[in-house]
Amino acid sequence: MAQADSKSGLPNEFLYAMAKGGSPDSPAVRMVVERVRVMDAGSQRDNLLLVLLRETLTEAAPEWMLRTAAETDLGREAGTYRSDSMKLAAAALSHPSCSDVLREEFLARCTTPQLATLGRADSTDAVVRAVVTEIQRRGPHGQPMTRDLAENPGTAQLILREPGLHDDVFAAAFALLPQPPEAVEDAGGDAEWQAFDQGMKAWKEMWGWLVTVHAHRHRELVDRARDTAAEPIIRDHLLGTIPWDVDQALLEELAAEDLARFERSVLVTRLCRAVRDGASAEETRALFTDELGALTADDRRHVEGYLTDSEFLLDFGSRSAVSWMRRAANDTWRYLLNPAEATNHYGDPKTWRASEDSLAQLGRRFAAAAVRALELWEAPAPTKFREHEDILWIHGMLLHLPHLTDEVRAKVRLVLQADRRIPEDRWRTGRILGWNNERRLSELHAAIERIIADPAASTRRKALGNPRQVSARDLAAATDDVLQDYLNRHADDELIEEALLSFAHRPRSQAVFVDVLTRHSAPQTAILKITMDLRSRLGGGPNLREAWTRTILALPNCSDELVRALPAWTVLSIGGGSGYSPPHEAVTSVVMTTLGEDEAAWARFAANPSSHAGPYAWLRLGEILDASRSGTPWPNPRAPRRQ
Repeated sequence: MAQADSKSGLPNEFLYAMAKGGSPDSPAVRMVVERVRVMDAGSQRDNLLLVLLRETLTEAAPEWMLRTAAETDLGREAGTYRSDSMKLAAAALSHPSCSDVLREEFLARCTTPQLATLGRADSTDAVVRAVVTEIQRRGPHGQPMTRDLAENPGTAQLILREPGLHDDVFAAAFALLPQPPEAVEDAGGDAEWQAFDQGMKAWKEMWGWLVTVHAHRHRELVDRARDTAAEPIIRDHLLGTIPWDVDQALLEELAAEDLARFERSVLVTRLCRAVRDGASAEETRALFTDELGALTADDRRHVEGYLTDSEFLLDFGSRSAVSWMRRAANDTWRYLLNPAEATNHYGDPKTWRASEDSLAQLGRRFAAAAVRALELWEAPAPTKFREHEDILWIHGMLLHLPHLTDEVRAKVRLVLQADRRIPEDRWRTGRILGWNNERRLSELHAAIERIIADPAASTRRKALGNPRQVSARDLAAATDDVLQDYLNRHADDELIEEALLSFAHRPRSQAVFVDVLTRHSAPQTAILKITMDLRSRLGGGPNLREAWTRTILALPNCSDELVRALPAWTVLSIGGGSGYSPPHEAVTSVVMTTLGEDEAAWARFAANPSSHAGPYAWLRLGEILDASRSGTPWPNPRAPRRQ
């Protein structure tokens, strides 16, 4: 049944039809207007008000209706409306009948989030002008950033949390944002420096959420921040925090500008080393006249600031190029070098606006710059509190270089060797770097060593290293395609045998195992020898023996000799069948053929010492059967796995 308004006696659906269907001066519309005036507050009245203001009374509306519509939205309790639900207020305040006085009155009563909603892109010019005026009237504006201001944001900050702002509203709020925190004098106390540090962090956080909320304004944000203190922060956020949301052309432009700043770091390194090696400041300027002349005035002041007698500044500047690379790999270039690491809260990959080809090109440009930093790398002088070097930038370089030259590989080895010579002090290392960071650096070392030992890998991210040093566990961690690529490039019998053993650590399809086996120059001899020496070649627990045994029994035409070489307990457990699978014919055949009708042999076989785990788990089926048949002592366990 259609719902009726208690005071009109008419179904609401009919009231809507009357409001939409008549002219403003028609009796039907006048009746609806009068009914709305006396209706109780609620969704029915709100919907009728919206129809009247937006569709029927678009040229003229009574002031009471405008006030009622605006009051309805402005009077809602916090949390009872969505950010886009200011429809009634927007319709009233943008109506031609709404006076400037009435508009200003209501905007002054809006909360800041409500004001932001009314300043969206679809607002009328009159509302936008009034919103801008109200934003400028409110405060605080333009004061230095503090942690308190981040926790209790001002008007401009709150306005800019609305993503769909009108251009004029955005510009007005942007101009009123907090400024960088006030610098602290050298004589400042700890509390002042701490407040400055917290204010600077809050200021950077502000720009971080600003570029995230206004993703469609990235170009505008960059242009507005040119030559201001916010420029490097916005640039770093776009490159390092949300690069997947940045337009490809802008991303490439920002990356190119960032690499140009690396060139400045290279120049600083060369100048400082010249002074360190004995040249005076004037001699150094003369030596680098062309390079200094090509800099902007600000860049030249920055570079020449290192030409002092300060030993600290010279040491710091001498490492400028490598330091730039370290920061870039960990921050601004992190996702550009490793796009797969960019995931959402559920672990799903981010969708990039830049193409894969563009990202690959950026990776190659970074790698080319990193080679120059590598050339400038110097082994640090040993000090009492020397830390392990962060080498993420070297890993990124190796992943993206099209070709690894012998010179690059040799220099990388020097970096790794220098880091290994740091005295091992786990307490100090853990205190300075943190245990997780120590583990990360250890993993980076291993990954880099694998790459420089196997530079021709089709995907260096999964390089497996020197084939003479790779283990079965290393090969087990590789995907099928990486394993196949590795064996194609390094095929020899010893490596193939390690690859076969890797199937015990990570079972793959039987077809892949057969493919690896057929690469061996003597496949049947090899598989028998590996199985005979399984304890020394494989070692480990029951799960490894079981995986190997299942793989061997699944081979086509598995020979009796191979079955006899398998661990007795394991092969009998698997080959004996169960309620879910029949016995393995090759296993039962070997047992039945060897023991025949000899009851004593069967009795001894039933009492054999083979076990699920421990040394006796490695006794072979064949030697158990032979001892059972002949009555000779049980064999001793095999030698343990070789180290």
